[in-house]
Amino acid sequence: MTRKERDAYRRSVVHQYRESGMSRKAFCAENGVALSSLDLWKRRYSNRTDDLENSAPSVVSLGTVTPARTGRTLRVSSTSGVNAELDLPATDSEIAAVVRAIASL
Repeated sequence: MTRKERDAYRRSVVHQYRESGMSRKAFCAENGVALSSLDLWKRRYSNRTDDLENSAPSVVSLGTVTPARTGRTLRVSSTSGVNAELDLPATDSEIAAVVRAIASL
């Protein structure tokens, strides 16, 4: 396989993943792709500016919580550029829900 063919295949896999609506882990298991390879290909073959301009904003509802304000915030960022902020104090389950939601995007 030539370099152009490999690049085309990898771009195709990234495109299929984005269109699938599946989690990274589920997509990779179903398609026989290593999770680390998909992550590398996403970084290598994605134009983040195009992705942001062509996609609708995504909001994941985690429910409403009235926290005791401490002035502290937990910031979580993913390698795909998704960011979330969670006012502290927060329960372990609330933090886990935020991390799972970001990981699924």
